[in-house]
Parts: sequence; structure tokens; C-alpha cells
Amino acid sequence: MTLLDPANAFPGDTARGVSADGKVVVGDAEIVNTHDPIAFRWGAEQGMESVQKWLATSGVNTTGWQLQTARATSADGGTVVGGGIDPAGLREAYIAVVPARPDPTDNPGTPTPSDGVLGVDNFTRSLASLSAWVAAPITSVAHFPA
Repeated sequence: MTLLDPANAFPGDTARGVSADGKVVVGDAEIVNTHDPIAFRWGAEQGMESVQKWLATSGVNTTGWQLQTARATSADGGTVVGGGIDPAGLREAYIAVVPARPDPTDNPGTPTPSDGVLGVDNFTRSLASLSAWVAAPITSVAHFPA
């Protein structure tokens, strides 16, 4: 067993989704000083970071958003679904897709296959869990493509 980031852990941190190979974990955390909710993504190589930082590092613009929960990830870890506050201050569900990067240990220069698609069953389960978090029916979903 590996602790995700014991130095920055908070009792409210919860893992909610794991990639097929176990190299990516997503969930909800609290910022230590403010107790504000934040969606996190842990990667075996980069450690724990906010989903928002992961997206920004990948060139995805999330200006004005507060990504507060991460409920599931795709098999390859390149797609995350969750909930947050949109730029207008409304609770919204999101789907964040970052295409897979080349794997330097497997045929250098050859990208790992990824279609950026989350299966309907996983998406439906994620929306159901988000509906409970939002406490109101989800009427729209934001999509952050890379």
C-alpha cells in the first residue's frame, strides 16, 4: 500500500476513482489552511496535485472555475469527472480530458493510445454521485477538452 501524500493529507481527503493500472487516483480533498474543497489527482510519477493544476499543466484553460470534487477517472487516467463551481457561481458537473502522453519506457516517441472517451456506464454513475453532491438535478455539463 502507498500513502498518496502523507505530508499534505487532511482527514477529509477521500479517494473516489482509480485508473485500471492503479497509477492514477482521483478524489476530494480539503486545503489545509482554509478547509476549502478541492478536486485532486494523484499520479505515481508526479504525486498529488489539484485537478485544476493538472489541467493547466496540460494546457487546458479552467479560468473562473473551482473544481471541488473528482468522482471518477477513466481506465487510462486521462479523463476525470467531478463537480465544481462555474464562472457564474453555479454548481456544475465537469468532464476533463487530457490525451495520453508518450510513454518513454514503451517505444520512445510512440503515444499511448487514448480516445479520451468515458464509458456511458461510468459517466452515468458519476453523474448520479454528483447529483447527491449538488443537491439539485444536473442540467448541464462542462467539458474541458485538451
